Amino acid sequence: MTSPRFKGLRDSYPEYEVRNIGDTGITSDTLYLFEIAPDNSTNGIVLSSTTQNEALLPGPIVPDGQGGVVATWTISPSNPPVPQYPYQAVDVVSGVVGTPYNLPFSPTTVAFGKSPTLVLGENGTLR
Repeated sequence: MTSPRFKGLRDSYPEYEVRNIGDTGITSDTLYLFEIAPDNSTNGIVLSSTTQNEALLPGPIVPDGQGGVVATWTISPSNPPVPQYPYQAVDVVSGVVGTPYNLPFSPTTVAFGKSPTLVLGENGTLR
């Protein structure tokens, strides 16, 4: 018998990055979405990667209203300037990563844990 508190349990999706650092700075960085299914099976999905001297900082993840999630991250260069659109997002459905897109925010500085707050609105619109 299944406990009622687990009824409708959905997948969990933490993000993590794997960063390589050399004598001159960051040599590569890969951002993953780690899917943990209710049956405890797992799947690591590459969201983005770079060989530039920049970090890909994990950001908020929200449901997309269609059974997938919108995963976000921040491009954080080791040296200025910050890119015009450092906040990125992508829709992930059934383990398939869509086309990443820029979020329309242009801060002059970025930091870990300082991502925009996203909310799924009507008709699948992120706000």
